[in-house]
Amino acid sequence: MTSFGASAVLLLAAIESPLAQPRNFILGHFVSALIGTAITRLWTMNPQYQGFLDNTSFHGNTFVNGALCMATAALGQLAIGAVHPPAGAIGLNAAVQVEIVALSWLYLPTVLASSLIMLGWTLIINNLGRRRYPLYWWAPGQTFVSAKKIERRRTLLRALREAEAGLSVAEGGVFERENGAPANGEAE
Repeated sequence: MTSFGASAVLLLAAIESPLAQPRNFILGHFVSALIGTAITRLWTMNPQYQGFLDNTSFHGNTFVNGALCMATAALGQLAIGAVHPPAGAIGLNAAVQVEIVALSWLYLPTVLASSLIMLGWTLIINNLGRRRYPLYWWAPGQTFVSAKKIERRRTLLRALREAEAGLSVAEGGVFERENGAPANGEAE
């Protein structure tokens, strides 16, 4: 499962990338393994495919199957919103590596276990120092609340209250009445 080498680079070196977050990593690999195995199972029903499995003959159907598995796995990742580019190779492996084709459905728990073990090590390594991984577990919007977001919300609420009182926001955040007079009632 060579794709885990590329995943290691993302998980250990590009930890702020959305592609390196746990949801994309786990689901991307699992969906690719599922789709690759399912499509390959359909191809292995063809008696001519047996020569490839026995490693006694070579034919181009293997490459068509590999391309189909990888492209469909990429579409599956896009459909669920969990794209992890190295996981495309997991779907390809399900089609072109004889040992993995022989595993059939046992490939799924193998990929899932490998992904979870790698994620465990990644969590340990990335959180030893000042780095923080993951940025989020499930959705990008579920990050820590920042002070800027709170202040922006307070400003918006204040502007709404002032607008209801007949005031408008002038340039620089100064409130003035709709007739142009300052909000504190002083005449210019």
